[in-house]
Amino acid sequence: MSRPCDACHAPCAVVCAPALAVGVDAVSPGTLVRLAEAGPHPLTRHCTACGACEVVCPHQVAIRERLLPQADPTMVPGPWAGLEPLVAETVVLSGCTTHHDAWPPALLRAALAEVAPEARVLPALPCGGPVASPAMPAARAMAIATAGCQTLVVPTGACRDAIGAHLEAAGRRGAQVAVFDQWLARFGVALPRGAQRFACCRLRRVTDTDDDGAARACCGAGEPLRSAYPASARATAAALLAQWREAGWTDVVVEDASCHAHLAQVAREVGAPLRLFSRASAFLSQGERR
Repeated sequence: MSRPCDACHAPCAVVCAPALAVGVDAVSPGTLVRLAEAGPHPLTRHCTACGACEVVCPHQVAIRERLLPQADPTMVPGPWAGLEPLVAETVVLSGCTTHHDAWPPALLRAALAEVAPEARVLPALPCGGPVASPAMPAARAMAIATAGCQTLVVPTGACRDAIGAHLEAAGRRGAQVAVFDQWLARFGVALPRGAQRFACCRLRRVTDTDDDGAARACCGAGEPLRSAYPASARATAAALLAQWREAGWTDVVVEDASCHAHLAQVAREVGAPLRLFSRASAFLSQGERR
């Protein structure tokens, strides 16, 4: 049986940051898709679900759908089911337990008190993570909990994708899911002048190169790669940091909470002479000073 990947010139391999960083053909997207056809395989978790491969795929293969795990249809809705239906124009999640990113809720409330006192701050909740299809019990619990909410603010681009998919699957319409950094831009949070800006690969579908020549837009922080193959995730971040250094970057603003934490950790480990900033950190430090 002929398959699209068999006779393809594999542009996906050129834009897959983890595969480039590791330098092993066995973890390129086309190879992983072929592995997945035979059933679950450990290597298919060598993916950050960034979607760069799908942007360049000439055959329009739904690569992430084939690689990401199917959600358990009986999955317990968990903490979302315990929430009273929210009635607030804006609800801010103080963290995501799926991606292990969180800010102290009290600090977040203090920082928002002057600029968005109407915003409702919630504790860290699971976004559901990268799955090929949402788990309906969890999706319904999210939809019910946010029924009275117009804007749901989350820490990462991956959270935005996951929660947006769950709400859509449950028939929830009209709610905006926004990433915290981008939502904060309206409040004029000061950032270093002249700093380069790095957006989560979920927030911009960069393929091989940015306008300024910086490639490998994925930093390796995405799941399932970060949990399944931490060494590959680290290598992906190190390759990106090295590329920034070669481009002469010194100060970089990182939008996504997971990306910022991951890149900052790897930068410390490899001794990269870069200063990494986030709008969220700058905003929360204002709350600490109040």
